[in-house]
Amino acid sequence: MMAFGDAVAIVASNVKGFSKHDFARNHPAGALGKKLLLTVEALMHKKHTLPLVTPTASFKDVLVTITSKKLGLAIIVDEQQALKGIITDGDLRRACEQGPHIFNSQAQDIATLHPKFIAPGMLAYVALEIMEDFNITSLVVVDNNAVVGLVHIHDLIKAGIQG
Repeated sequence: MMAFGDAVAIVASNVKGFSKHDFARNHPAGALGKKLLLTVEALMHKKHTLPLVTPTASFKDVLVTITSKKLGLAIIVDEQQALKGIITDGDLRRACEQGPHIFNSQAQDIATLHPKFIAPGMLAYVALEIMEDFNITSLVVVDNNAVVGLVHIHDLIKAGIQG
């Protein structure tokens, strides 16, 4: 009977022109609704919660920022908030292997200079796909060439976004 009911529902949906987007609008809390409606902007960390540093920030300042903001990375921005790079906690550990001179370096010396980023209006499931494709856990959110947020894989999972 369930299969028959499903078949009738599918035929009725096709006859009425009821799409998966219509379904998502009527069921926004469901898996399909979240996948088709939830944006990065709704889940991103913003403003004072962002781990921002300047290109000339000291190793110590980068370490303090990463630790205090608890997002696992620092975002390097210029005066206009343009994205210049990121430094992950893994980058810091790898830098330490170079020897004690690394503690005298600046953020720009140990940064990943061309990190992956996403626009705030993109769907959250697209952010998850990018993270999975590149085996990363965070994406910087950039709007009009300025950093406006950060979305972490834990935020996506907590919101019920599935790949």
